[in-house]
Amino acid sequence: MASISSIQIKIGVITISDTAYKSPHADKSGPQLVHLVSKSQYFHTNPDNIFQVIVPDETQMIEEQLKTFSDAFHCDVILTTGGTGFTPRDVTPEATSRVLDRRADGLSTALLLKSLESTPYAVLSRGVSGMRGQTLIVNLPGSQKAVDECFAVLEPVLAHAVKQLQGRIVEVKAEHVEMQQSAHSRHHLHHHQSEPQQQHHHSHHHRHHHGHSTSPSQQLQQALTKSLVNEAQIANRPRQSPYPLISVDEAVSTVLDSVTSLPAETVNCATASVLGRILASDVIAKEPLPPFRASVKDGYAVRARDGAGRRRVVDVVTAGDESSVVLQAHCAIRVSTGDPCPAARTPLSKLKTPN
Repeated sequence: MASISSIQIKIGVITISDTAYKSPHADKSGPQLVHLVSKSQYFHTNPDNIFQVIVPDETQMIEEQLKTFSDAFHCDVILTTGGTGFTPRDVTPEATSRVLDRRADGLSTALLLKSLESTPYAVLSRGVSGMRGQTLIVNLPGSQKAVDECFAVLEPVLAHAVKQLQGRIVEVKAEHVEMQQSAHSRHHLHHHQSEPQQQHHHSHHHRHHHGHSTSPSQQLQQALTKSLVNEAQIANRPRQSPYPLISVDEAVSTVLDSVTSLPAETVNCATASVLGRILASDVIAKEPLPPFRASVKDGYAVRARDGAGRRRVVDVVTAGDESSVVLQAHCAIRVSTGDPCPAARTPLSKLKTPN
């Protein structure tokens, strides 16, 4: 919808963190939000219309900043990051709720569903969303990763939400009509392509006919559960580690040289505290879980024999998938924690993604 990309949006970004307030360089999620907003292809925003500030986890200061961005700066959208958890200092939802005129729980639900794809702890996020006058306010979690995931959900709908808040009814209706026509065109094209099969393969027609019986709730669930993160864009970014490449034996030796080995002892696990202790020998499970060689971290799978040097990313493996690419010399495959390690003709090593 081309009309969406033409809108100019004024956005306020608020990082809510005691730590970042004392040490602004510690703020990673705020600058990341500014970057995502400035690079959006769904709407335009002038750099002069992006406002960023850091406030501590203090209810009154959060409220005052939200009111300033909404009432004085007339921001169309305010995105907060941080302070949505369960700790006593996490008061962002309470402060936000006090300044809202109306709630928009659908947005918070969409963000929660997306975050749950990455971690079950997402249920502990209490962010709220709503409107103050003509300003949309949305609470995001505090981690940079969560900001990326949540903004990917928000980005396609922000412009349309702003148009509704501004009362631009003509444009809003035009976009709805355009969406309906586009959906109708896709349906017609799909039906037309299936007609030749109707004459000879009734069973094929039967599948096409029921392919469009998905309920609106099912369609919404499919849209929310489909990842909007471009893994290939992440994997193909040029990266260079600031640290020299060393062997595993050298790394282990470095660690062992800096610690003192304690003698082994036998304790009764039922009566003694085992917290902080390390098993003297490995415990081997009867059955391997998972039943494949899994990656222990997010990063890149490479061939160990290739040594240090540049690598070309040839595939991206997302959570739950498995690469069919056989790793060749001087190539790499992007993997996530828990993914099956790619096949290779030589042993693999894993390089952690540089921060």
